Amino acid sequence: MYGETGYQHSMDRGYAQVRTVKPLVDDQLRKPIVPLKDVGFTVTEGSRFGKFNQSVQAYIRSGVGKIELQTQMGGGQEPLGAESYGKDSREELREIAQATKVEFTAVHAPTQIGNLSGFLAQQKSFEDEFRKTAVEEVKQAINFAGDVAQGGAVVVHTGEFQRPMSEATWNKDEQFLNYEEEPGRAITYMVDDRTGKVIQDVRKSQIVYEPEYQLAKEDSIDKKGHQVRKGDYVDIDECYLDPTKEDDLFRRVPIWDAKNSRFKTTRLTWQDFEKKAKEWNQKYPDDPKKTEEMFFKIQMENQILSSKGHSLFYARHYEDSKKIREKAVEALEFYKSLEDSLPEEDKWKIMVDKGYRYELIPKDKMSPVEYLKEIIRSHEQDLIHIHQASGAADTQADTYSEMLQHVKPIEEYGKKQSQKSLSDLGINAMEESHHNPHVKKDIFVAPENIFPEMGYGSHPEELIELVQNSRKEMVEKLTEKYIEDPRGIRDENGKIQRVTNPNYRGWSKEKAMEEAKKHIKSTFDTQHLGMWRKYFQAKPGETKENTDKRFKNWYMGQVQKMEKAGIIGHMHAVDAIGSGHQHLPLGQGNLPVTDAITYLRNKGLNFTVSSEGHGEGSDRQIRETWKALGSPIYGAGRFIPTGGGGTRNWTDINQSYFGVHRSPYYVFGAYSPSEDWTLWSAVPME
Repeated sequence: MYGETGYQHSMDRGYAQVRTVKPLVDDQLRKPIVPLKDVGFTVTEGSRFGKFNQSVQAYIRSGVGKIELQTQMGGGQEPLGAESYGKDSREELREIAQATKVEFTAVHAPTQIGNLSGFLAQQKSFEDEFRKTAVEEVKQAINFAGDVAQGGAVVVHTGEFQRPMSEATWNKDEQFLNYEEEPGRAITYMVDDRTGKVIQDVRKSQIVYEPEYQLAKEDSIDKKGHQVRKGDYVDIDECYLDPTKEDDLFRRVPIWDAKNSRFKTTRLTWQDFEKKAKEWNQKYPDDPKKTEEMFFKIQMENQILSSKGHSLFYARHYEDSKKIREKAVEALEFYKSLEDSLPEEDKWKIMVDKGYRYELIPKDKMSPVEYLKEIIRSHEQDLIHIHQASGAADTQADTYSEMLQHVKPIEEYGKKQSQKSLSDLGINAMEESHHNPHVKKDIFVAPENIFPEMGYGSHPEELIELVQNSRKEMVEKLTEKYIEDPRGIRDENGKIQRVTNPNYRGWSKEKAMEEAKKHIKSTFDTQHLGMWRKYFQAKPGETKENTDKRFKNWYMGQVQKMEKAGIIGHMHAVDAIGSGHQHLPLGQGNLPVTDAITYLRNKGLNFTVSSEGHGEGSDRQIRETWKALGSPIYGAGRFIPTGGGGTRNWTDINQSYFGVHRSPYYVFGAYSPSEDWTLWSAVPME
């Protein structure tokens, strides 16, 4: 053999240095971060790629052992999506996997699904129809995963609803900002939980005024025996007023400014509302309020009190007008009888003066009947005006009061909608895992951290919260006999009624949580996490290099948080240069992706890894990912023809000819010249 017999071809290069390569010993073998057999690659369908039956085969021929299937949304001319694959097509995909020893590790729900809360940013509304469509699409992906992948992750994007970065609980030090002015101009949203509509956006720079009310000057006991604390609202008799009761709020006493003949007002900024929220939460810990809630609460209370004030103004003479009209009607009957009984020449004797407000205007003489008719007509008009104006004001006050009970911060409402969807999908994945005869491993729904600007769920701490709370809700649905009506039907008090739970299993909470953890996990996208660099704030005078270093430390810190929370079930391994949305193979960017994978693997996490680094073509996606994950080359030959020793490197074959970065001196096989022309001696050109 070559190197063992000393044989060499006359045209071989480096023949003077030919040597035998010794077999590799254990300490020379590098253990890869992730073995080649465990590295998956995402394959999509569509007009550019064909159906999965065709598109997966190119990757299989390249040596890929695991594949994630990226479905697209159907509905157009081209048949796409999980439902476009019938029984035979699904069986064909299973047979392809079986014949080639390839494993389908995950199914990606269509990327058109941006959230599971039903939020539509342009309409500024949570739409139940949109949420339903998204949930049904994911259910189809779960069924497809059961039939074709025989289990594994079902990935879905999660950009649940808009929220300002500067106000997030994970960003108290304003390490991230969506834009430079965000701390002073951030917008938060309030949602009516009965309709899902955003009814008001609260901007931090907005100024609000409210009347300056009379407050208790010191601690005391009022005339009614109530404890009064300094700063409490008090009425005109300095008795305690409860700010949680609407009637008490109506009895607050605004302070009169005699000098300017007006009531005093107080200018309120965002900082004032933060202070009010803090004070409220200390007094009423069972009914906590966020800053934006206090902002909206005070605005609504002002509207309610204004409407009630208008009602009271119009209605203050209501009873008097009603009684006068009733008396006038009685008197009219009497004077009608009297007038009819009098001779014409005596009727002047009962004529009355119609009075006017101004003494200089001559009084009119008119009959009692006409005078009483005019009084009745006047008071009827007053009553109609009071009915309409005061009634409308009371209606508006009640509307505002009812709204105040149902308006929630967008975060509170949006989380509830997302958790509702994810818990339902977790149950669906559990059912599919238990009852689909093709399933060999657990199916789990795996929300993926999407772009930072897409909203809640994109930050790792939000993703952790979303997964953990969805698991808790799944446990509730499996263990509680009665739950809130999924249809949202409310009782006469406006609260959602409770109904028999259709998912009740009678399980213990421990068993239910075990199932929830199996079927609700997350997909960690390494490149999407890197996009937070765009919003990462440099410290004053800090160099870009130091900011990048701090960001990488933050990046790894978030990976550790997700690992400790136990939510990672699947990974998209992608690299990037910069903070845009890119798809570079591992090692071709500047993100600490391999460090993250190494850390998670060392912690014993047995999650599936799928490369989406297709930005430089599928061939480099595969080769560079294998190289970055530390896989050595085996089976490419037992010898190295020139210098060196030990294991073969990727540079030995990558863009080279057996370790040499230039063309060979001779060619052979299909690349040799045609034999239509030969030398007179018939010696081959080789």
